[in-house]
Amino acid sequence: MKVVVFILIGLFANPLWAKSFTYTDAHGVKNTWSVKKLLMHKQLVNIKNQNTEAFPGAPQSFKAIALHHLINSKSDGKADQLKFSCTDGYSKVLSKKVSTFMRSKLSGPTAFLAIEDPKNPWPDLAGFHKGKHRGSAGPFLIFWRNEGTRKMKDQPWSVVSLQTVKSDPAEAIKPTNASLIATKGHKLFVKTCFACHTINLKGEGSMGPDLNYPESPIEYFGKARLKRYIRNPDSVRIYKSGRMKGFNKESLSDSELESIIIYLQHMAKNRP
Repeated sequence: MKVVVFILIGLFANPLWAKSFTYTDAHGVKNTWSVKKLLMHKQLVNIKNQNTEAFPGAPQSFKAIALHHLINSKSDGKADQLKFSCTDGYSKVLSKKVSTFMRSKLSGPTAFLAIEDPKNPWPDLAGFHKGKHRGSAGPFLIFWRNEGTRKMKDQPWSVVSLQTVKSDPAEAIKPTNASLIATKGHKLFVKTCFACHTINLKGEGSMGPDLNYPESPIEYFGKARLKRYIRNPDSVRIYKSGRMKGFNKESLSDSELESIIIYLQHMAKNRP
């Protein structure tokens, strides 16, 4: 009997039970759900063989809730964008289209919030990302169903919050008096890099360093080495806590990479 009691105490003493997910609407009103509360939610479903970016090539079974049950606030406007934040510093403002899909109850791509069950924890990330990411993908991750021909790439893990935002932080790092290539580079930078890095300390990402203050990598790496670093970080330097993955030519073409480089050059020359 004592053994059973100790097992139960140990199970429910697991700190994962107290982890929480928070949604903040357009008026700043916060709604917070603990893991325990979400696992008891009436809209909770069991989904098997689900592919995710957290566990590439290894479909998992999840306990999950369609996000529109949690974040479809009447105070949010149709054009309002959503921003997610993760425990590892990864943060991104989603496009208006993706934000709309995330709130929508209509047919089409449906975003789900998966909840890590303390009684059945998820695998360690280390075995799926060549050591670039370690630990749990929990307490929550986002995946999509009913995508059809669309490929919904925003599938963050270790998510702790979603927030409605009225302005996009990417506007603060737009280049002024820039060439068309630098302007294109800004858009690609926002899409590819801004979730992890800031520019002039503007932005939400904190997984990686600022890329223009006090110096730009275009200055301390040089153009050729920076390109090589973006393609394969370990070819330039290796550090144990490094989490940046390389971008191959399928995910970032040579011309797109060149545009980002030109954007960084422009920002370095026009530092505030």
